[in-house]
Amino acid sequence: MQALEKILTRAVTQRMVADVKLGAFLSGGIDSSLVTAIMQRHASKPVDTFCIGFEEGGYDESPHAAAFAKHLGTSHHAYTVTAAETREVIPLLPDIYDEPFADYSQIPTYHVCRIARRETTVALSGDGGDEMFCGYSRYFMTLKLYETMRKVPWPLRALAGQGLLALPESAVDHLTGAATRAAGVAVTGRRLHTIARLMGARNFDDLVRRVMSVNPRPGHFVRDGQAPPPRAATPSYDSLYDRMMMRDIHDYLPDDILVKVDRASMANSLEVRAPLLDKDLAEFAWGLPLEDKIFPGQMRGKRALYDLLIRHVPEELVNRPKQGFTVPLAAWLRGPLKDWAGDLLTGPALQDAGLFEPRRVQRLWKSFQNNKCDHHAALWAIVMAQAWHNRWNRA
Repeated sequence: MQALEKILTRAVTQRMVADVKLGAFLSGGIDSSLVTAIMQRHASKPVDTFCIGFEEGGYDESPHAAAFAKHLGTSHHAYTVTAAETREVIPLLPDIYDEPFADYSQIPTYHVCRIARRETTVALSGDGGDEMFCGYSRYFMTLKLYETMRKVPWPLRALAGQGLLALPESAVDHLTGAATRAAGVAVTGRRLHTIARLMGARNFDDLVRRVMSVNPRPGHFVRDGQAPPPRAATPSYDSLYDRMMMRDIHDYLPDDILVKVDRASMANSLEVRAPLLDKDLAEFAWGLPLEDKIFPGQMRGKRALYDLLIRHVPEELVNRPKQGFTVPLAAWLRGPLKDWAGDLLTGPALQDAGLFEPRRVQRLWKSFQNNKCDHHAALWAIVMAQAWHNRWNRA
């Protein structure tokens, strides 16, 4: 623990060197809270910290961040983003990202950078903690599912999955609603369809790819010849946890997380630094045994970071469920963004871009609008590709 604290302190303090005003993103999660705690300990005055929330209930982490900020003594800036402010930035996304980029946490990331730039020029983030210290809950879900799936031959699993997918999500909700409520479990059509698609995985690496995909039917919506080439295989490890973390370090971190933060921050003339991606810290983290990253008997990771954080703040502040940096996208696509997205998903617009199969996309959009399915992430990916095409590929 002392070795980790020494390396992390050096990583943070090195990134505090600046000729301009410095701040930090503070969501109330383990990673950003630990970075902020170390910053505040080595700062000569209260550190400016930033957090945003949304008007819709269930998407606001600002109370948790405020509790951390109060304990640490930072100069905290919390801001509630309105639906109107969010709608204003969405048409700008093809310019900001300059490519079809569809991680919809790009929206709150842009806003927190915008708010931070009002007070600072450089901000520190907690990016990298999940990938280096086994922090994503999907790691545990994937491994648990794999241990169950491997007991059943692939042809039988694939056939059963296809049978489940033949049932519309809305029909499953109707059939299971009363029974599941009485039993106190949540078996929704969306969840059942997700499991059904995962059942078709041929092996562990295929299962990981399916878990990471937002596409309800891989390759189904993309026109022939438009699919990207397959990625090179990531290094293999005996530990399945290590294989998942290394895949994220090779793919998800550089192609999603860092792109998202870099483009959003640069669009606001803000520099963001990530101490948890320090080379020495990454090498130390990769050398830690798995038992130092995972809580025994629990489906959660980042144990080493957790143990270090509770040296700085009361444990009751840390013990809460992990909440992603997200937005109520499904409600927006059925509400204030419906017309904008619908225009991009019309037959002529899809035909003009030539990226997707128009009939299949429109069926998905119609099912979504009729509440028969909830594939908002897949639809957002299609909409972002369409918006990018409209912006950069029209004469």
